[in-house]
Amino acid sequence: MAEAWLLNCLTRGEAFSRLMKKMFAFGAVLGVLAIFILRTTKENSLDAPGFTPVRDDAAAARYAPSIMAGSSYGDPIAVYYRAAYSEGKLFITYHYLWEKEENPHPGFLPFLNRVLYTGGLGLQKTMFGPGDIEKVSVVVKDGLVETAGFETAEGYNPAGFGVAHKPVVVSAMPPALRVMSWNHLFEAAPVAAEQTVRLKPEYFTEEKWNYYEMVKLKESFLSRSRAHEPYERIAAALEK
Repeated sequence: MAEAWLLNCLTRGEAFSRLMKKMFAFGAVLGVLAIFILRTTKENSLDAPGFTPVRDDAAAARYAPSIMAGSSYGDPIAVYYRAAYSEGKLFITYHYLWEKEENPHPGFLPFLNRVLYTGGLGLQKTMFGPGDIEKVSVVVKDGLVETAGFETAEGYNPAGFGVAHKPVVVSAMPPALRVMSWNHLFEAAPVAAEQTVRLKPEYFTEEKWNYYEMVKLKESFLSRSRAHEPYERIAAALEK
């Protein structure tokens, strides 16, 4: 009986030891994960050498892209811009605003996204800030759009958890851009003017720029800057 009791104790001790080792390993993994999530991954400078910030509402309105209306993912509710001159060219970036982004499609992964990212835990707001903002940038030379840049969805699958961003730069502004994904990325689409969203570009003031948390001086996994061009980090000195 004594031998059986001792064997039982040893067995329980080994089981307890294995459990403690597993708990220690799990804790170590969580610790490493926490360090990865919280550590600074990138530092941003507010300098934009070679660029002179400017506010030009007329030019912003003239070169603003046309956005196709009636997207199933919702039309933007506002558009803000910042601009700068460099080497005889005008650089303008437009930021289109939606109140939120959400994958409305059925399936487990879209549901999981709504629970973890766009709703529920609200990681999207924690990581980036309020609302959803997507950018379109243009370079103007001699009164004509020399290049236009935006982000599209690569291999878009609405039944997936996330969307892969793919930068696109074209040599002229497309007739229109269409919202083609639930997170409001764009694709070129020829369309008549009466089918477009007509929004007056507003200058992206410092107050709104900071409210939407456009630039984080120190970025981490849970704190990221929103899409912008480096020259936008400095506001125009005189705002009308």
